[in-house]
Amino acid sequence: MTGDVNGELGGVVFDLDGVLLDSEPLHCRAIREVLSPLGVVFEDEEYATELMGLDDRTLIPRACAMRGKELDAATVERLAAAKTVALARILAPGVDAFPGALELLREAGDALPVALCSGSRRVEIDLILQGLGEDVPGRFVATVSADDVVRSKPDPAGYFKAVAALGLEPSACLAIEDTPTGTEAARAAGLFVVAVDNLGTPERLARANHVVSSLADVQLTDLYRWFARNAASDTF
Repeated sequence: MTGDVNGELGGVVFDLDGVLLDSEPLHCRAIREVLSPLGVVFEDEEYATELMGLDDRTLIPRACAMRGKELDAATVERLAAAKTVALARILAPGVDAFPGALELLREAGDALPVALCSGSRRVEIDLILQGLGEDVPGRFVATVSADDVVRSKPDPAGYFKAVAALGLEPSACLAIEDTPTGTEAARAAGLFVVAVDNLGTPERLARANHVVSSLADVQLTDLYRWFARNAASDTF
């Protein structure tokens, strides 16, 4: 940490999909594969506005309900497992991180405790992190998946777990998110939120404390500055 940054920021919690890499289209493709045989289809815009950011056990029944179909819990679990298999096949050729994302992760991890809080299942998280680089999984002090909570985003439970694993208070932590559901979860848990606007629709991320168009030019000193400025204005 350099001497001109504010030391009040204690830790950073990263989301995965849509923050470290452009994996939301891959999740969408996998979900489509398992739901289309049921006659459940949706447009990209519907996925972005109604489904993106939800964990599979919430997304699958919601997508089906949008088309007038109800599913029992056992069917939801079966479809979620099939979606994971489809995603693994889609990920097999490899994955690329968003510009600047891994650089920021490494810089933050060298200076602060860093956690991951994702709405994906742990097996999917492991597949993606391994594809991003050998050093990436070990960068996180803790990883919280949809499997670790009863209710995933927008419920704040995952963020409470992530912050507790870092040994910090939520008010000392910054979350990096990309969806309204993730932003709502982090804010509800009491974290400062920097949201990445990948879709060019910043209004949907109005609940975030700070919005950026990408992580390409974001450095740790920026996170310190935004966090300190917000704390000084007492607008958490």
